[in-house]
Amino acid sequence: MKPLEPSDPRTIGPFPLLAQLGRGGMGRVYLGRAPDGSLVAIKVIHDTLAQNPRFRARFAREIEAAARVPEIHTPRVVQAGPDDTPPWMATAYIPAPSLQEAVDEHGPLSHRAALFLAARLAAGLAAIHASGLVHRDLTPRNVLLAIDQPKIIDFGIARVMDASRLTAQGSLLGTYAYMSPEQLSREQVGPPSDVFSLGSLLAFAASGRSPFLDETIPPTINSVDADPPEFPRLPDGDLRELVVRCLRKEPAQRPRPEEIVALLEHRWPEDDGWLPARIVGMIVEKEREAARLAKGESLGLLSSAADAGEPGRTPPVPAGGEPPGPPRTPLWKRPLLLIVPGAALVIGVAAVAIGVLIDPGRATAPPPVSATPTPTPASTPTSTPTPTPSPSPSPSPSPRREVTDDGRAFQSGGWSQFTVTVDPDNTGVRITRRFDADVAWQSASISVNGRPAGMWEPVPGARLTWMDQTVRLPLSVTDGRSRLTIRNTYEDSTKDFNEFRYVIEQRIGEEWERADVVDVGPSHTAQEKAHDYRITEQTWRGTRTFRY
Repeated sequence: MKPLEPSDPRTIGPFPLLAQLGRGGMGRVYLGRAPDGSLVAIKVIHDTLAQNPRFRARFAREIEAAARVPEIHTPRVVQAGPDDTPPWMATAYIPAPSLQEAVDEHGPLSHRAALFLAARLAAGLAAIHASGLVHRDLTPRNVLLAIDQPKIIDFGIARVMDASRLTAQGSLLGTYAYMSPEQLSREQVGPPSDVFSLGSLLAFAASGRSPFLDETIPPTINSVDADPPEFPRLPDGDLRELVVRCLRKEPAQRPRPEEIVALLEHRWPEDDGWLPARIVGMIVEKEREAARLAKGESLGLLSSAADAGEPGRTPPVPAGGEPPGPPRTPLWKRPLLLIVPGAALVIGVAAVAIGVLIDPGRATAPPPVSATPTPTPASTPTSTPTPTPSPSPSPSPSPRREVTDDGRAFQSGGWSQFTVTVDPDNTGVRITRRFDADVAWQSASISVNGRPAGMWEPVPGARLTWMDQTVRLPLSVTDGRSRLTIRNTYEDSTKDFNEFRYVIEQRIGEEWERADVVDVGPSHTAQEKAHDYRITEQTWRGTRTFRY
């Protein structure tokens, strides 16, 4: 997202423009505000292209094509002006990174996330083809990783299957490394061409590299047309087998999208989160940036606030106490030792950590409740981060749960801490899970009020004593509700599924009244299930420190 340039229009149709989202060979895409206050992405065609009647016909067809595909698979068309000068189309704004952005920044998706991507994109292609269309440009840049599922965008070169060509003779439309052999040979293109592109896209999503991309265009085209695909970074297994089937040179030998959906659709519960925490964080930032723009703030002000910290707050300080340094190489391009940090304290946030002691045995007296709360006012800057508590010896075994707010909580097999944090400006929720190497192989997914929200991933090869994983839940998931139910389902190294449910009640204003309920999932023992507990806390513009 970039500020508007002097040459950019300030309105398109009924929409005031707020920022520039991107540009390409066809034109520019802007962020605009609809009369009802909602945000829209407005695609505006270059004047030179708009003067071509053939191109105008193609753009009008794009508008029609996008409107025919169900909303679940693509952004909703809000309004369009195909006959205006310049022509434009407004769709609902999806605050999400493209697959290209996400992989470039954070590396390949997990196996589980890539399978979900495959299933939902296949369902989207099935819907597109059922509408009588072929997309013809399914690339990582044209897939948005939305919080609920991926969205297919840019129907600029989609073509009605029974229509005559509207492109210039001999021209190639699309991105070479993701084209099908029949596209490159300028043959009639049908639904199998999109399946081939899907195979290349999935290989990129799971390995970080296209199976055909070369340094220059001619060898890339030759590789797509004649060479077998190469994906040394793609692990063996069901995803690789699917990619190989999609990348068969003969269109008739590729699976239909409906077959892919049938193969993958029952692999996980519908309401499970699918995106890793680091990508959910990208969504959160895009949502916050767009929301502030909608309130009238400029991108320059947003940048200053991000650099200097908002009034009344201090910039987050890493757990080690060092101030943030210069931009670093993305995590996935460095040795895999750390994951998303979640230990930094954000002043002015209501938070409570929840832990459990599962081991049976003799009971011990609960620790005393602190009689005096220790507020940390939001208006009082501080340069000293809250110290991370040192691990203390495991308490005597007890059939009950030990609940604290300082991280000293226990679970069989290792330490475990869950922290639910409500942002003071009510723009979302963040959940932090802290655990040691004994439970580092857990993979967890999160849903909020039945909507997919995100997932935690295992960290292969991690050898740290403590690790933090944070999932920030976007406003689109929390949706301004006064009651949130967060479901956390995780799978450990033994393939055993466990579940926790958090219920957060919050009151808008300077006070937060919250009740955190944790319900242990079905795979625990009957004794463990019997020890549900409820915590009620009241905080103001700080964080109370006490024990239960």
